[in-house]
Amino acid sequence: MKTSICFVLAFLMGGTLLLTAPQPAVAKKSPIVRTLRIVVGAVRYGRHKLALKYFAGKAQGRVLLGKHWSKVKAEQRSEFVSLFKTLFAKIALRRVEAKFKYLKTIVYGTPKVKGNTAHVDSTIVILHALKKQEMQLRYELRKVAGKWKVLDVTTMGDSMLQGIRDKQIYKIWEKGGWKRLILAMRRRAQQLAKIKLK
Repeated sequence: MKTSICFVLAFLMGGTLLLTAPQPAVAKKSPIVRTLRIVVGAVRYGRHKLALKYFAGKAQGRVLLGKHWSKVKAEQRSEFVSLFKTLFAKIALRRVEAKFKYLKTIVYGTPKVKGNTAHVDSTIVILHALKKQEMQLRYELRKVAGKWKVLDVTTMGDSMLQGIRDKQIYKIWEKGGWKRLILAMRRRAQQLAKIKLK
């Protein structure tokens, strides 16, 4: 099962270099921005298990299954979330590591918090061999058991989770429901079993 790599890359490259760009004072001290830095640092150095601890897995599963979330049992939801996180790490996060060398700088905006949800805007600059690229991103985080965790990222108006849901999960579901979806995820996980997460 493939992931929407373009969204994933946009998210992770948004926080790699933390020293070259001046940050607003509030952003520097924010536990929300700290979460983003931990996730990106973990991925940068191949510590994917650590990175996964800072993702809001259950909340992501609810978004990814969308209208089908209520149709599956609690144990099925748990398996779905576990498989998704494993595939996300083994496919997407491993590919992202090679992209970090292109990142030049980043600026985080001041987090906007409403209840247990926070949004953080950021601007990143990526220097490829022949061109300079700037990207505007918005991160969404959710407070889970008192800790901020990453839920989603939006770039150019496109949500990472909604893109995966609409272009992949829903399409598989339409062809065979829950059984086809979970079998596809199990099969892909088995194919990647030799890859060990650190």
